Formats: sequence, structure tokens, C-alpha cells
Amino acid sequence: MSNAPITLKGNVGVTPELMTASSGKVWLRLRVATNSGPNFTKTSWHTVKFFGTLAEAAAELRQGQAVTIDGNLEEDVWTDKEGTERRQHVVYARSLALTKWSK
Repeated sequence: MSNAPITLKGNVGVTPELMTASSGKVWLRLRVATNSGPNFTKTSWHTVKFFGTLAEAAAELRQGQAVTIDGNLEEDVWTDKEGTERRQHVVYARSLALTKWSK
């Protein structure tokens, strides 16, 4: 899956931490929980990556905040320490907005 547009509406799982790559570029990884199913009883977790000024803005988020994120769903592939190939779907963020939920 590559560059599939996606919108996530959910809650920040853990207060994020801004990181700096060896190239000097800033980035941030965030976990977002979304709910679905009858009465919103099923929770799914999503990994979202932010870069540059968007990462700096996302660094202000706190655990539990409601957010809407537009981005692209892509598959990251890497080899772990044991030599096993790993895959994970990741949302690469294009925009971020705080959300107020209505009941």
C-alpha cells in the first residue's frame, strides 16, 4: 500500500517526544487511538509520523487530546536485530487539527 489518503479522528495515546534525525531534521512519532463498532467499543491503534514544522506543532499535543489527522497510509519495512523483516502500516501526516467531539 502506498500513498493511500487517510483521515484519522481519534485520541493521542501518549504525550509525544520531538526527535532529531542525524541529518538535523526534526520528526515525531505519535500513537493515535480510534474507536469503531457498535457504541464505539472497538479501539484500534495507529502510528503517525510528522516531519518539520508539523512535527514541532504535534510536539505540543498531550495524552488524551482529540485530533484529526490527514495523511497518507504507507507501509514501512525494516529488518530487526534478529534479521527478521518487519512491516508496519504508518500514516505520514500532512495536516493536524485539534478536534472537539460531539455526542
